[in-house]
Amino acid sequence: MRLPNLSLHHIQTRIVAAFVVVMVATGVASLALIHVNGTLTARKAATDQVAAGAKSFERLLELDSQRLVEGARLLAADPAFRDAAIRSPPPGPSSSG
Repeated sequence: MRLPNLSLHHIQTRIVAAFVVVMVATGVASLALIHVNGTLTARKAATDQVAAGAKSFERLLELDSQRLVEGARLLAADPAFRDAAIRSPPPGPSSSG
């Protein structure tokens, strides 16, 4: 029975190949984890920013509504404006025709 050829060169090649495979696998796994973590972080940040933007937008709409109501109250309290509004014809197509 013949023993397999266990030359030093052949063993070194196998060790280097195994090391390269382990290094490539480690690199691919690291890149995959970084990608997944980065994607999750970006989505969370985007969700938080959209929520903050929506809250700010709602607040601006509320302030605008309050400003319009206050303006309407001021105009309604002005007797000259009320008289002019009562005496003016309603808006619409003109019947001069």
